[in-house]
Amino acid sequence: MYIGFLLFTIGYAVCSISNNLIILLTATVILSIGELLYVPIRQSILSEIIDENKRGAYMALNSLVIQFGKFVASSCLLVSPYLNKFMMGSIVLIFGLLSILFTLIAIRKKWRDIRHRNLNAM
Repeated sequence: MYIGFLLFTIGYAVCSISNNLIILLTATVILSIGELLYVPIRQSILSEIIDENKRGAYMALNSLVIQFGKFVASSCLLVSPYLNKFMMGSIVLIFGLLSILFTLIAIRKKWRDIRHRNLNAM
């Protein structure tokens, strides 16, 4: 999953700095492969870690995360005329790496909580 996140992030970062058609097409293929790698795994993990009685809240929060991403992307479009393409590429890369880090922390914490709850139940 994290390799998929990384490919997705790198693909978008390269798309934001390149003007070459071949590089743009290659980056698009790379980000598409990354998305194909992470989406099914992410959905599977999400379904496993969600408590049955809190499923609605988790799914609502998940949709808010997607809406927040759209808001950040729109904001980047507003500031992009004032930044050069390498700064925009760096912003995309930083946000992508931060999302990987936050996902890693959240999943590890949730798995730790699940393991702790299962050990206490025994």
